[in-house]
Amino acid sequence: MWLSKNRFHGANGRTSVSVTSPSLPATIAAGDSLAVTVRFSSSLDSVNVQSGSLQIGSSLGGATVSVSGRGTFIGFALGASALDFGRVRLDRTTTRSLAVSNRGNLRLEITTTSSSNSQFSVDPKQFNVEGGASQTAIVTFAPTKEGRVSASLTLSGNADSSK
Repeated sequence: MWLSKNRFHGANGRTSVSVTSPSLPATIAAGDSLAVTVRFSSSLDSVNVQSGSLQIGSSLGGATVSVSGRGTFIGFALGASALDFGRVRLDRTTTRSLAVSNRGNLRLEITTTSSSNSQFSVDPKQFNVEGGASQTAIVTFAPTKEGRVSASLTLSGNADSSK
């Protein structure tokens, strides 16, 4: 009996599916078995279904085994790297919108938002962004003293890194 790789293909013409062991083609002696490891490697190029097939054959006939997989990821992105609130009177507040996008296909879960300066706040404090969608967070500046102030905002959650 023999085993060979027929064809692996992806939606974009690239493949992320491979046989990692054994080396193909392989021969299987009568009464023996052979473990085959098929690996799917996810990347931004493979978020669509990747598929392929293995051919198993002998002098008595053959079979085809189909394999497929879909890459998943969270694509955390912010609509701005800085927000300018301009001049704001001490007895007033000013808000700015900050777009939080998810270019991936898994849900982005923002579990905490924080500011390095209590004069700035983010609302909502927790939220989810489905894959391919965006959510607007409102950043509020409520000055408590005169002069130029700044802050770093942190959004933390299930993405690979905080922004």
